[in-house]
Amino acid sequence: MKRLVPVVCLVLALALGNAILAEGTDVRTVSGAATAVNVGGRSVTVEVTKSVDAPKAGAGQKLEFSIDDQTVITKDGKPIELQDITVGDRLTVNYKESGGSQVALSIGVSTQAAS
Repeated sequence: MKRLVPVVCLVLALALGNAILAEGTDVRTVSGAATAVNVGGRSVTVEVTKSVDAPKAGAGQKLEFSIDDQTVITKDGKPIELQDITVGDRLTVNYKESGGSQVALSIGVSTQAAS
């Protein structure tokens, strides 16, 4: 019995650690057209045309993404700023859910019309 307790504790610790890691890597991806850019409020809104593993994001739905200091925004592989995004730009957003909102991890910008 004394040997069983450490084994059970180890199994529980590993299971809890894996659950925490899985939650921390839950990155989702959507693509669509930018419908609003709020530079002062540090957010961008996208009308979704395609989603990957994003249950809240159906085609035609608008999602607002918060931008923080870790968000990487690029256009043609080169870094740009939030204010460089314009309404109508095609965006691909990788994001995580945090506190009930979507926080953009990265945004790829294309000036081609969204499909």
